[in-house]
Amino acid sequence: KPADGSFDVKINGDDYYFTGYSINLKYILVNTTGIASDNNNIVNGYSLSQNYPNPFNPVTRINYYLPSDSRVTLEIYNLTGERICQLVNKEQSAGIYSVDFGSTILSSGVYFYKLTAVDKTSKNNITQIKKMILLK
Repeated sequence: KPADGSFDVKINGDDYYFTGYSINLKYILVNTTGIASDNNNIVNGYSLSQNYPNPFNPVTRINYYLPSDSRVTLEIYNLTGERICQLVNKEQSAGIYSVDFGSTILSSGVYFYKLTAVDKTSKNNITQIKKMILLK
């Protein structure tokens, strides 16, 4: 049992007694009990990110990830489904890409951007669509 002016610390079930007036003690406790794996943030396939900033004025950035070489199109649509513009239309190697989109001629409103990619090896076709808001 510790005497006056001392204190007891339990580390991994062992008792440690400290006495004195000035003690520098650095101890990091890492408890991994009950931690489950979370693979939701791991990119396993094609990925189209939410544009940033959103809402935007006058420019926003669109990021996407290609796990393999692909034929890529990235297009902007209005609420009625009319294609406003095509930002990308080319073959791209696997990797992370960023495209800036800006408009001073479009009116405020909701727009959609659509990524279509065809894997060059497997010929699998993916399409992902996200919503963005232009606020002037």
